[in-house]
Amino acid sequence: MAESPTIGVRIPPEWLEEINALCKQTGKTKTQVILEALAQYLGKNTVVGINADIETIRNVLRHHDQRLEAIEKKLNRESAED
Repeated sequence: MAESPTIGVRIPPEWLEEINALCKQTGKTKTQVILEALAQYLGKNTVVGINADIETIRNVLRHHDQRLEAIEKKLNRESAED
């Protein structure tokens, strides 16, 4: 398989902050976030993009499940103390 070409660009620091926040929120790499943004801009909706969206949803659900579990544990401890 041929190697994908690489390009370099300069972006405003606040864009990088937003990209980093998206990476943290979704569990995606910077490359994934940027490729998905380019694909959307270019109208290239692919199965890869859909699979990435599904994985993002899974990551968000896992995060919410963990938060809910922590809240439930805290509530159980507080009710046991009463």
